Amino acid sequence: MGYKLFARGARRLVVDFDASFTTCTLNVSFAKQAGSPTILQRGGMREIQSIEVQSTSCAVQAGNIFAE
Repeated sequence: MGYKLFARGARRLVVDFDASFTTCTLNVSFAKQAGSPTILQRGGMREIQSIEVQSTSCAVQAGNIFAE
């Protein structure tokens, strides 16, 4: 799970794996700050009135990124 906080609001990424860690699903969601009508990003100060995630994907491949 990962979070990205904005000036007003946040984005959340959740990756779920099957029991054998061979497949995964990715869910992305956005939320406005309580009481705020919009999400406001810091970099470039973009104001977002609505947002919808259309398509997500993830992949599992063999190996160990932590191995030397």
